Amino acid sequence: MKENKIEKVDLLKIDTEGNEKKVLVGSEDFINPSIIKSVQFEYGGTYLDAGITLAEVVQLLMEKKYFVGKLFADHIKYEADLGNFVEDYAYGNFVASDKKSIKHDWCFSTRKNGKSNVSICIWFYCC
Repeated sequence: MKENKIEKVDLLKIDTEGNEKKVLVGSEDFINPSIIKSVQFEYGGTYLDAGITLAEVVQLLMEKKYFVGKLFADHIKYEADLGNFVEDYAYGNFVASDKKSIKHDWCFSTRKNGKSNVSICIWFYCC
């Protein structure tokens, strides 16, 4: 970011198959809500393979003053403290944001083989 003179980022998407903590630690100087508004990351079995936990990633983000929540098709479930996050290694997407006021605005859902698949979601900041 310094090299390219990027001062602010709205969304950092991390999909590194269990290396999310390494990315966050390596970017520690920039992982700050005043620089990066939101961080979206995946969680699942790759964490077990990498020897890290959701709790470690969430704690790192909460220490940086982010609010962390799990993404669902129609809402984000924010948790007030680390103890409310379940360490089940079940696939999920999470978001860490500078405000709890990030809100779900629109999802386009498709159906394949009779099953609903959310394919596109747009999230907007409010206030």
